[in-house]
Amino acid sequence: MIEPSWIDIDDVLESHNEIIARSGGSYGVLNLGALESTLNKPKNLYYYNDDINLFDLASSYAYGLARAC
Repeated sequence: MIEPSWIDIDDVLESHNEIIARSGGSYGVLNLGALESTLNKPKNLYYYNDDINLFDLASSYAYGLARAC
């Protein structure tokens, strides 16, 4: 598999701010470390797992964002 484009923390924070601006709520992130960890998990899976696919990486992002952030 060709290395995918990774989600950048700045892009996540920018998207978050846009959503808050449109729908209301509080700006900021409760735990920036958890967000960074969530965004690094798929990279870890990609680099250290021989049997990985794009669906596994996407589900790792989704699970981490839903659970930790």
